[in-house]
Amino acid sequence: MLASYFATLAITSYPTHVKGNTLDLVLVNDTALIKSLKVHSVSDCPLSTDHFMISFCLCHGVEEQEFSSPSSSPMVYDYPKADWVSLCDHIESRL
Repeated sequence: MLASYFATLAITSYPTHVKGNTLDLVLVNDTALIKSLKVHSVSDCPLSTDHFMISFCLCHGVEEQEFSSPSSSPMVYDYPKADWVSLCDHIESRL
């Protein structure tokens, strides 16, 4: 069933459980989107768990913006004026 929604399953090659098994997955449809995948030790996790925390960067094609001064303000989107039909069409065309 997962394969019908995700073309690729990015399975970490490191144990993700204290007993040495790999039990956790990162599901993506393109493995090129995942960068810097890291399995942390259980002591790095702020929660009480027997699973290791997994962190990664998701590369979505939008570059991060750095603001040059504290007076710079981030872009504020006007969601009521968005073209939701075109956005939905675009997303559906990528599935």
